[in-house]
Amino acid sequence: MAQAVVSFAIKRLGEFLIQEAVFLYGVRDEVEQLKIELKRMQCFLKDADAFAYRGDERVRNWVAEIKDAAYDSEDVLDTFIYKVASRKRGGFHGVLKRYTYILTEWIDVHQVGEKIKAIGKKIDSISTRMQTSGIRNIIGEGEGMTLSNERQRLLRRSYAHFEEEDVVALEKDIKVLMAQLKKEERRLRRGCFTGISTANEEEKNKIEKMKVEELVEKIHEVLQEKRYVVVLDDIWSNEVWDSLKPAFPNGKMGSKIMLITRNREVALHADPWSDPHEHRSLTNEESYELLWRKSFPIEIDHVVVSGGFEELGREMVKRCWGLPLAVVVLGGILATKKSLKEWEMVRKNVNLYFRRGQQQGGVVMGILDLSYQDLPYNLKPCFLYLGIFPEDSQISAKKLIRLWVAEGFVQEPEEEGTLTMEDIAEQYLTELVNRRMIYVDKINSMGKIKTYRLHDLIRDLCISKAKDENFMLVLDSSSADHVPNERAGKLRRLVIHPRHVTGRYVAISPQTPHLRSLLFFPPTRNVTMYKEFKLLRVLSLERVNFEGSLPREVGSLIYLRYLGLRGSNLRGIPPSLGNLQRLQTLDLRRVGEIFKMPNVIWKMEQLRHLYLSGTIGSKDLRLDTLRNLLTLSEINGGNWIEKDLKVMTNLRKLGLNYIERPEHVEGVLRSPIFRSDQLYSLYMHFSTFSWPIDKESSNLEPLSHCQRLSKLRLDGTIEKLVQEDFQFPPNITKLTFSYSYFKHDPMAMLHNLPSLRVVRLYRDPYIGKEMICSAQGFPKLEFLELWDLPELEEWRVEEGSMPSLRQLKIMDCKKLRMLPQGLRFVTTLKELQISSMPEEFCDRLRAIDGLGRQGEDFYKVQHIPNILIHRSRSTM
Repeated sequence: MAQAVVSFAIKRLGEFLIQEAVFLYGVRDEVEQLKIELKRMQCFLKDADAFAYRGDERVRNWVAEIKDAAYDSEDVLDTFIYKVASRKRGGFHGVLKRYTYILTEWIDVHQVGEKIKAIGKKIDSISTRMQTSGIRNIIGEGEGMTLSNERQRLLRRSYAHFEEEDVVALEKDIKVLMAQLKKEERRLRRGCFTGISTANEEEKNKIEKMKVEELVEKIHEVLQEKRYVVVLDDIWSNEVWDSLKPAFPNGKMGSKIMLITRNREVALHADPWSDPHEHRSLTNEESYELLWRKSFPIEIDHVVVSGGFEELGREMVKRCWGLPLAVVVLGGILATKKSLKEWEMVRKNVNLYFRRGQQQGGVVMGILDLSYQDLPYNLKPCFLYLGIFPEDSQISAKKLIRLWVAEGFVQEPEEEGTLTMEDIAEQYLTELVNRRMIYVDKINSMGKIKTYRLHDLIRDLCISKAKDENFMLVLDSSSADHVPNERAGKLRRLVIHPRHVTGRYVAISPQTPHLRSLLFFPPTRNVTMYKEFKLLRVLSLERVNFEGSLPREVGSLIYLRYLGLRGSNLRGIPPSLGNLQRLQTLDLRRVGEIFKMPNVIWKMEQLRHLYLSGTIGSKDLRLDTLRNLLTLSEINGGNWIEKDLKVMTNLRKLGLNYIERPEHVEGVLRSPIFRSDQLYSLYMHFSTFSWPIDKESSNLEPLSHCQRLSKLRLDGTIEKLVQEDFQFPPNITKLTFSYSYFKHDPMAMLHNLPSLRVVRLYRDPYIGKEMICSAQGFPKLEFLELWDLPELEEWRVEEGSMPSLRQLKIMDCKKLRMLPQGLRFVTTLKELQISSMPEEFCDRLRAIDGLGRQGEDFYKVQHIPNILIHRSRSTM
C-alpha cells in the first residue's frame, strides 16, 4: 500500500511540474529533487512489505515514515498552490495591495521551499538508517525467490493446518474435471478452478529447502518418459508458473497437469487454449448442508432438532453468498449456541458476530488477507476503496470508476487516443473479479458488468486495512459519530453512513486539513461545508436534504474532481461553482424542481462526465469549451445543440430531453460525434406533440453510420424519421421505443439485427393490431418487454424465432387475447412476468385450479421455471 501512496505522490509531483509550473517558480528544483528521492524509495517499497508483514518493526516504521513523507509532499504543494490561486482569484487592486501580494507570495515560496527540503532530508535520513542497518542489502539479495513469493510462502505456512473435516461434494464440478482428465489429446491439458487447499507440513518443509532450479530439475527427472497426472495447488502468479513449467516434459500420451489458482489470468497464461473450470459459489442448499454440519458436529437428525433452527439457519446462510469460508465461520459461531433464542440473536446480528473474530473467523480473515497481500500495488487502494459502500450495497460500476479516476488511482494511458482512464479502471475491476475479491451482481445489455457486490467479510477486511493504513475512516452504526482527535490531523478520506433514516447530524471535525474525500451515504441532513476542507478531490452528497441552495463555500474547493449531488433536493447552485476548473464529474440528476443554474459550466474544461436534470434549463448554458466530455446526459434540447455539440467529439454517451424543434434533431444528427466512432449510447426525447415532422430531410439515416452505437432509446413519434430502407447500426445491443406510435410492425425492422439482446417497447410504441416475430429472427435477443401496446390483439412467434430469449415481460396490453403458441419452442426462456393484464388472459395461463383443470395456454409456458402473474382487477 505504501508503494501505491509513493507512486501517486510521484505522479502528483509530475503534474505539479507540468500543469502548475506558473506557481512553482523558485521551488522547481526542490520539487524535482523530491521526486527523485521518492523514486529511489519505490525500489525499496516493492519488497519491504514482506519484511513488515513478518513483524520486522524497523521496516514497518520506515515504510510508515516514507508514506507520511509522500503525503506531506502533496499537502505542502497543494496548500501552497491553493493560497496563490485564492489570492489571484480575489484580485488585489492598487499599488500597495499589489506590493503586499508580491511580498506575501515571496514569503510563501520561501516557506514551501524550506518544507520541501525538510521532507527530502527526512527521506534521505530514512535511506541512511536503512543502509546502516543493512536492510537494503537484505532486500537486494534473493536466493531464487522474490520477497513477494517469500511473503506468500510464510503466510500459507501460517494457515496450512486449516483443514476441514466437513466438506460438501460438488458432484457436477467433479464430473467436469474427471472428463477433462480422461480426455485423450496430444498436448498437455490444464484445467483450472479456484479454491483453498491444504498441505502436508513435512513434505512442504522438504520442498522449501530446495532452490527452484533444483526442484525443477528433480521433477523433470522423475517424470521423463512417464505418463503422469500432476496437480499444482495454489499457483498465485504467472511468474511462479513460468518458473515451474520447465519441470514438466511432454511425457507419454494422456499426461495431464491440473493447475489450481485463485486468479483466472494465471490459468489462461498457463494454457491459453484451455477453458478454465471456475469454482462456483455454493447454492443455498449446499451452504445450508455445510452450515448444519458445522453447527452440530455430532450427527443429529434434522427431525430431532426443531424446525425453528432450520428456518433460522436457512435465513442466515443467505448472508454468506455461497462463500464456503463464510459458512464455516457462521457454523463455528452457531456451534456454541444451544438454544433457539441464541440462534435468533445471531440472526439479528450476523455481521456483528462475523466481526468479533471467533477462532475460525480469525483464520478465515487471514486467508482472505492473502488475496489482498497478493494484489499489485496499483490495485490495493482500489480494493480498499470498496469499503466506502454500505453493507449489502449494489455497487455501481460507473460510479466506482468515476470515483477511482477522481481519486487519482488510475494510471494515464500510455498512448493517447487508444484507451481512456475509464477503460483502464474497467480493467482494474475485471482483475478484482478474476481474483474473487468482488462479485458480479448485474450485467448490462452490452455484456459489461453493471453492478457489483462485496461480501461482508471482504468489506470488513477493506475497512480494517484502510483504517490501519490511515487510508480511510468509515463512520457507521458500529462506530462513533465523530472523527477521533488522534486521527483527524492525518485523515485522508472520511465516509459517513448515518445511523437513522431520519437523518441524524454527524459531527465532522474541522481539524482535518488534509482531507481529500468526503462521502455521505443517504439519507442525511444538516451538512455543513467547512472552508477547512480546501484540498478535497471528492465530495459526494447524493440525496442530502439541503432545503435550499448549495453553500457558496463549495466554490473554494478548487481541487475538486468529483461532485455528486444526485437527488439532493437543491434549489440552485452558486456562481462560485465556476471556480472548480479541475472538476471531472458533475452529477445534478434529480435535483429540486425549482432549480437555478448559473452559466458557469463552460469554465470547467476538464469535465468528463456531466449529468444534468430535466428541471435545469439549458437554453442559456454555454458548453462549447467541454472538449474532454465523455458523458452528457439528461440535458434539455435547445439552440446550444447547433453551436456546442460539434466540439464534443469524444462523447461516448449522449442523453437529450425535450427536443422541441426539427432543426435541433438535424443539428444532433449532423454532429461530428456520429463520425467519430466513439458514441455508444444515445437517448433522444422528441417533443413531437407540439410540432409535426414534415420535412423530408428530417430522418434518422445518420444513425446507421454510427458503427459503435450499442444502446439507443428514442421517445416520441419517429415513424416519419425512419425511411423504408433505414437500417439500424449492426452493433446495437439494446433498443427502446416509447410514444413512437408506429403504424407498421416494428419487429419487421429489428429482427435481423445480429447483436440485439434487449428490446423494450412501451407506452404506445405501436398502434397496430398484429405483431410477428419471424423464424430465425432475433438470434441474440435475451430480454423482451411489451408494455402498454393498447391496440395489439394478436402476437405471433414463429418456430425458430428468439432462440436465446431468457426473460419476457408483458404489461398493460389490454386487447392481447393470448400468448403466442410459438413460445413453447423458446426453450431458453427462464422467466415470464405478466402484469396489469385482463383476468381472462391470466386464467389461460394458470397451472391448475382446485378442480384439477389447467388453463388453455398453460402448455405454451409449462417449460418456464419462473412465472409471475400480477392480476389486474379490470376485465375485458
